Amino acid sequence: SIQSVLELYLNNVKKNRTIFPFLAGTLIVSTMILLFVWSIIMRKIGKKKSFFIGNLCLIPTVIIILISESPMALLFVAAVMGANTVACGYIMPWAMLPECIDAFMLEKGRRPVEIFYTFFFLVAKLAQALYAGVVQLALGASGYDSRRCKQPEAVQFTLRILMGAVPGCVLVLSTICLYFYSIDDERAKEIQIQLKTLRY
Repeated sequence: SIQSVLELYLNNVKKNRTIFPFLAGTLIVSTMILLFVWSIIMRKIGKKKSFFIGNLCLIPTVIIILISESPMALLFVAAVMGANTVACGYIMPWAMLPECIDAFMLEKGRRPVEIFYTFFFLVAKLAQALYAGVVQLALGASGYDSRRCKQPEAVQFTLRILMGAVPGCVLVLSTICLYFYSIDDERAKEIQIQLKTLRY
């Protein structure tokens, strides 16, 4: 999991394992607070723009993690900035999914809600499993041995990649997908009106 990778990163790259509970706590508390903040922003400027801005918040986090000499205090800044992306990642897809179902209903005349939600949940779980597999393979290839106190230099590089570059690549991919997402707030309202017209 990302928590395990974070702990390994702090232990092997930053050489300071003791701040893990504080850093993880900062990330969790910030995410919980920012869920409410982003729900308000989403209603003000729209889901697509909010998701895009939330994704951009991950950039400082990636930069801080990739720079091994960055001060320890900056990790807490990275946690708060990253919490924005995590919060958006939780709230925005769930807010967008009903719009996709409505658009499908308008086009196909069917509303297979269970298929949409099952597919969404399955893809999320597959992504988590894939990340866990990549972590295991990458650490194994870099020579990581949990029985050793001192790990090879390659392990530090691998952990920076797993904590910084991999989320950065996911950020780019999700932003590209978001660009092609065609249902903005205006289109969502039009779909709602058309569906109401069909019902009556």
